[in-house]
Amino acid sequence: MRKRYLTPFFLALVTSAPGAAQSVRVEASVNATRVGVEDVLELTIAISGGTGEPQLPELDGFRVSGRSTSSQVQIVGGRMTSTNSYIYQLLPQREGRFTIGAVTVNAPGETHRTAPIDIEVVPGAVLPRGRGRGGSPFGSRSRSRSEPAVDPNDVFLRTEVSKSSVYHGEEIVVTYRLYSRYVPLGPQIEDDPPLTGFWAEEVELRDDDSAERRTIDGKQYLVFPLKRRILFPTKTGELEVPSLTLSTAFRVTSSDPFDSFFSRGSSPIVVRSSPVKLDVKPLPAAGRARDFSGAVGDYELTARLNQDEVAAGDAVTLTLSIGGRGNLRSVQSPSLPDTPGFRTFDPKTEETVRATRDGLRGSKQWEYVLVPESGGTKEIGPWVFQYFDPAAGKYVDASAGPVTLRVSGSSAATANGLASADSARGEVKLLRQDIRYLKEAPATLGVRSTSYYGSELFYLSLALPILWNLGLVAYVRRREKEKTHSTLFRSRRANRMAQDRLKRAAKLADEGDKEFYEEIAAALYKYIGDKKSVSASGLTTQSIDGLLEDGGVAEEIRAEFVAVLSACEEARFTPGSRTSKEMKALRARTQTLIVSVEKQIA
Repeated sequence: MRKRYLTPFFLALVTSAPGAAQSVRVEASVNATRVGVEDVLELTIAISGGTGEPQLPELDGFRVSGRSTSSQVQIVGGRMTSTNSYIYQLLPQREGRFTIGAVTVNAPGETHRTAPIDIEVVPGAVLPRGRGRGGSPFGSRSRSRSEPAVDPNDVFLRTEVSKSSVYHGEEIVVTYRLYSRYVPLGPQIEDDPPLTGFWAEEVELRDDDSAERRTIDGKQYLVFPLKRRILFPTKTGELEVPSLTLSTAFRVTSSDPFDSFFSRGSSPIVVRSSPVKLDVKPLPAAGRARDFSGAVGDYELTARLNQDEVAAGDAVTLTLSIGGRGNLRSVQSPSLPDTPGFRTFDPKTEETVRATRDGLRGSKQWEYVLVPESGGTKEIGPWVFQYFDPAAGKYVDASAGPVTLRVSGSSAATANGLASADSARGEVKLLRQDIRYLKEAPATLGVRSTSYYGSELFYLSLALPILWNLGLVAYVRRREKEKTHSTLFRSRRANRMAQDRLKRAAKLADEGDKEFYEEIAAALYKYIGDKKSVSASGLTTQSIDGLLEDGGVAEEIRAEFVAVLSACEEARFTPGSRTSKEMKALRARTQTLIVSVEKQIA
């Protein structure tokens, strides 16, 4: 009997030994050979029977936005095989036919190359919108009920530009908007490629940048602005604003009465916008001055003195200011004209620039310190600043000054009150007395009554190293305990971390700030993630309901938890303002909810 049971065990050891292992196999596959320019192509490199790191070839027409890995072990007929898969997300950059070349894998002792793969990229999106990386981590349990479905034709992302034909250096406002017939839940930007050929300024979305309703082809959509930036072309010719990739779930109703009660969300899907082509024209040569610095926009120039009359030798401040719309950050100061009779110092530069939905606005100023060396009436200026006005299609000269300054006195040296020499008498006249004589030293110096040795400070200095080492040992032991019992520590701190977020939410509620709802939602997601030791970024309403149910939380409390999350998402992504009173009520509701869950959850 014993021999019968031991034989398969030794056979398994023999077949899994290195000498009996299968030869290394490397295969490359894609999720589709025909994709749209708005789709995400997945390239999978599977390595069986060995290990190695794939080396991708140069990818013409695609850009790598991310990589994930997975592994699988199988035992069939007493033979064990392992497969490591490397999954690359490739973003099409333009339409056409392309070839993904051979992928090289250097396994121990040998090199493997995969077969090339031909890909056709067509306009729009042709692949079904599947699950994103933020899907439910609970597998079959979450799929026991049908999930709310999202029609891919009812969700799309657009890159909208204020102009498609501009001059070199002219501002363009780019807005990325999500068009959806559903309310998005926690949209996340998955890929925002770098901009080539542009100077970019990010614009912070304001409270009034909320959702609006638009009708397209007879369908009504909710339109959500996700990102806005201002671009200034630094090259001429055809430039491209690249695609933006977004991952989000949606709150969808269905015929299932359970869905309507718990307001379940869909699985996350990936949405991409199409790239936008821009025609950038060079600035004309006609009318351009020699000292033209490249400013494009609409500006005005001002010059002023902080005072109109000073004494010779006293400083006066000259302020030159350029304000208007355009790329003010790159505007250079107008040249200071010749100022005979003045000593000048390098200017101090200040700028007040705001990136708004209408473009870059503000002013930039330079403060010069001038010191007149003689009396009289003096003129400083004028100044001329040339810029190109794209609306008028011509160069414009903005001028300011001259400014007039009346200087009293005859010489800067006397007015400055330093000293004047009386050549006839050979004496120096004291005009200002700003240095006093030093105080005489005392007759005797004090003597220390006690020595450092034997004092309280002496013994304290001896005890400090011991206390330091004891504290260090306690800290190291605590860190080791946290590493060993990380799940326990996360669970214990969950309530405290949630209460800290609720305190910050209370301040936002007093100010009526819509970021209040983001703070409340983050407190709930993070609380569940810490309590159950899962990633908060991958949680959905249905997965949270499952976690609470597994923890023994009553059904009415689970329903309240999901209802509060839905209220936060609705307030964040639907039009209309909320009062501070409503925010405070929701915060109190959330605090009561966390206390109830804390009492019941296992």
